[in-house]
Amino acid sequence: EKEAGEGEGVQYEKALEDMTLEDIEALPPLGEVVEEGVDSLEDLMVEDRRFGMKMQALRGEFDPEEGEDDDEKGTNLASALMMFPGPCQFKLVARNENEGTVDRLLEKLGDAQGVRVLKHTTEERMKGKFVSMEVEAHVLSAEAREEACEMMKSDDSVKMVF
Repeated sequence: EKEAGEGEGVQYEKALEDMTLEDIEALPPLGEVVEEGVDSLEDLMVEDRRFGMKMQALRGEFDPEEGEDDDEKGTNLASALMMFPGPCQFKLVARNENEGTVDRLLEKLGDAQGVRVLKHTTEERMKGKFVSMEVEAHVLSAEAREEACEMMKSDDSVKMVF
């Protein structure tokens, strides 16, 4: 079993995590630490693999490449996981304002371009104050699904869409 600082490369009495500010300030300059035959920082990085990895990380060499945002508002995930055109489930929770709430929401979802409602189930929640709906629909594309979700979210009675 190795003690702190033992192994390849430069050896220290303590691990960096155990060093105090005074210990760090007392460290010799890098030029004095470099072993004989090591001419540059790059050579030191080759000699001491852990040091090299740390330097690469500090330089940003392990940072992810810049790309398109891929969050819950995009269609990338839905496009990758779901087969379009094809069946898609929508789950809605809405305030049950009157007897026509479910029919009104189903009609609104069916009016979305590229979405055709196939069947649905409903369940009243909190003594009829809210209604939970599971809707199965045929959807043409991830974009049509996203537009339908946004349309449902814009309704004041709808509290959740997923």
